[in-house]
Amino acid sequence: MKESPSVRQLVKNAPDYFALARVLLAQARGGDAAAEYALWALHVACYESRAHYLVQDKGHAIGWSEAIQKAARLNLPIEEAKKEYDRCHSYFSEDSSDLGDAMEWLQRATDASYAPAQAQTANLRLLQDQLKSFERSGAVPTGYGLLPPIGGDANPRDLLRSAVTSLDPDVIQQIGELVPMLNPSESPEASQMERAAWIYVACERGADCSAYGEPDMGYCTPREPNCVGVPEVLLEMTDNNWIPVRQRADEINAKLNAHQWNELGLGPS
Repeated sequence: MKESPSVRQLVKNAPDYFALARVLLAQARGGDAAAEYALWALHVACYESRAHYLVQDKGHAIGWSEAIQKAARLNLPIEEAKKEYDRCHSYFSEDSSDLGDAMEWLQRATDASYAPAQAQTANLRLLQDQLKSFERSGAVPTGYGLLPPIGGDANPRDLLRSAVTSLDPDVIQQIGELVPMLNPSESPEASQMERAAWIYVACERGADCSAYGEPDMGYCTPREPNCVGVPEVLLEMTDNNWIPVRQRADEINAKLNAHQWNELGLGPS
C-alpha cells in the first residue's frame, strides 16, 4: 500500500505529536497503513527518545521551567528543547490510552505490506534477536528482548526484500543503518563502507540526510548537476576513502533499477 505523502509530511512538520495522533486515529482504524505506522512512529518519538527525558519525570508530565533545567544538563539549545517539549508533552499530560498499542499498529501496517513498517519491523526483530543472543550468554533480558517475536514468524531479511521493492528512500536508508546486524560476520571496516554506500543511495533518492551533517559538494563533478554531495558523517565513517563507497553505491543503484532484489546483499534467508 503506497503511503499518502500528506501523512509523512504531517509527521515531519507536526508541532504536537499527540494532537496529530488523535487526528490519524480514525484513518488507522479504517485500515490506512500509513496512519497505522504513523501512530507507532509518533509514540516511539516521544517514549524512546531524548524527548522522553525532557517532558516527564517518573511517568508524570513536568512543566516547561523544569524541562529547561533538564535541557541545560543535556547542553540542548533552548529552541530545540522547546520544540521537543511541545511535540511530546501531551503524551504524558493527557490520557493516551485510546490511541491503542503502538506495537500492534506497527504489526498491522507490516501485515498490510507497507514498506516503511516492514523495514522497521525487520529492524526491531534483528535487534530483538541480538538481545536474545546476549541473554543466552547470561545477560538479563530488557526492553524488546522481553517481547514475543516481533513480526511473528516473518524473516526480517524477507521483510526487507519486500520493503525495498517500493524503492522508498527511507527504506533504503533504514537498510543502510541495519548493515552491521544484517551481515555480522563482516569486518567493521567493510561494514562501515557498505553502510555508507546504502545511506548515500538513500540521500541521492531523496531521503532526509540532514542528520548526517553538511554535504561536501567537492565530490560532485560537472557531469552531475543533481549531485547531493557527500554528508560529512559518511566521509568520517569511511576515513574519506570515498571512491570505493561511490562505486558500491553505483552497484546498489544499478541493482535497484534492475529490480535485482535478491542480489542486494541483504544477508541469508
